[in-house]
Amino acid sequence: MAQLGPVEVSGSVTAVSIAGVGADARRALTAVSPRHPSLVLRQGAASAHDGTALIWQATETPVAGAPTLFVLPGLGMPPGSWEALLAFLGDRVRFVTYRYRGLDDVAVARESGVDRHIEDVAAVMRAAGVSACTLVGFGVGVKLALEAAVALRDHVTALVLIAGAAAPSPRSRHLGRRAFWQQVTAAAFRVARRAWSARGLGRAARQLAAPRLVSSGAVASDAVVPLIEALASIEASALAVVHALFASHDASALGATIRVPALLVAGAADPFVPLAHVHQLARQLERSELAVVPRGGHFLGVEHPDFLNLRVERFLDNCALLERARW
Repeated sequence: MAQLGPVEVSGSVTAVSIAGVGADARRALTAVSPRHPSLVLRQGAASAHDGTALIWQATETPVAGAPTLFVLPGLGMPPGSWEALLAFLGDRVRFVTYRYRGLDDVAVARESGVDRHIEDVAAVMRAAGVSACTLVGFGVGVKLALEAAVALRDHVTALVLIAGAAAPSPRSRHLGRRAFWQQVTAAAFRVARRAWSARGLGRAARQLAAPRLVSSGAVASDAVVPLIEALASIEASALAVVHALFASHDASALGATIRVPALLVAGAADPFVPLAHVHQLARQLERSELAVVPRGGHFLGVEHPDFLNLRVERFLDNCALLERARW
């Protein structure tokens, strides 16, 4: 079981402003859309228990007493894929996230089990100076959030679980196949090479909807930009290996052991996560509440950002996590 231990800042840390840097540098350093040029992230490198280098990103603490949201994203998804939440709560909350091991090296992906990923969460917490946080899991990040909530229970104050469940889903078995991700990354790469015209972005949304990755017609054209750019940059084999690990992992036994409050947000039309599995997890968690988006798909952060923003804000308020973060 991973142990966080004393919190101390380590690794290489740089302050990065989105404004005034080139597009390539902006994607490499911040991965946040230029629609919110005032957002500032700092980037650092943490060393995992086995020596693997982990790249993390964090906003500055906006105000004294601000809580930390530690985001465990969907596979390969940059902060730009949940930038609406970042922009909405950024003046009251500190955000921390990182890139999962194995997405840049398929050999590392094949050698890493879920335990390694839990140890990575602890390593990033140490490096980013996080002593307590709300874990926010998107997609496969939901299972990792549940595991980390148990392994690092002294440092987790609440859970926000979005578009994911604890039990393996038969709907997502094909996501562990290299051929599926070759189709997705190839489509993303073709679109990413074109100019980002309104027509090009509309085509991008349709091509991502073809393999049922994003709900057709549910995404504003410019909202798919960070998803496409991220998918185009990752090798299909690595995506398949890491996803197969999480898709087959069963975290169902953990729900009854978690005592912190939890918010679950699910899309009724999610093609990968059965709503029944989300209801099952909500029943297992002692202090849970569930919000369902009737026509929501899997990427609720870009499909229904306003609903998600307001629901997360209310949850944090009900948990009294925002009380000390007021101007």
